[in-house]
Formats: sequence, C-alpha cells, structure tokens
Amino acid sequence: MKKEKRVRIQPEMQKDGTLPYPYFIFADGKIGRQDFWRGHPEELVGFNPKPKTGVMDGTITFESFWKDPKRCLGMYPIFSNKEGEYSTFLAKIVSIEEL
Repeated sequence: MKKEKRVRIQPEMQKDGTLPYPYFIFADGKIGRQDFWRGHPEELVGFNPKPKTGVMDGTITFESFWKDPKRCLGMYPIFSNKEGEYSTFLAKIVSIEEL
C-alpha cells in the first residue's frame, strides 16, 4: 500500500523558548492530527510574506505551495478553521519536510 504524500511545516520557536507543534499537510490542504487541532486550524489555504491577514503582494496559494513546498520557508501560513474563518499564523515557518 502506497503512503499518501504529506508535508510537515514547522513554525519558528516562540520568544519563551516553546517550539510550536508542527502541521502535517495532505495533498487536499487538510491538516492532519485533528485529534490535536480539533478544527482550529483545519486546512492550509496558502502563505503570506508578512504576518498580516488578507491577500497581498507575494501571497502563495496552496496549489503553488504543494508544487514547491520549500519556496514558503520564512513565510506565514494562512489557515481556515472548521467554521470557514481565515487567519494568518503569526510565526514564520522555519522548516518544511516532505514525508
């Protein structure tokens, strides 16, 4: 049985020294480990170059990310939650690994 491709994205360490839990992303944009996340977030929408919400110059869609994940290093993930609300995570991604 072939394992489905996933990508692990790791946010940067917080100022208090805490390393946030990584996000495991599937080909449809859904985030794995929903036993932990519980729908907050539920799906990766894309990445912003700055820690701000909304589409801006340099925003990368999920489809572009999936074709070349490493291009989003140093960027801020945009998520949607189970209620369909969008947010930009305010810690940049420091490592991306294809699993």
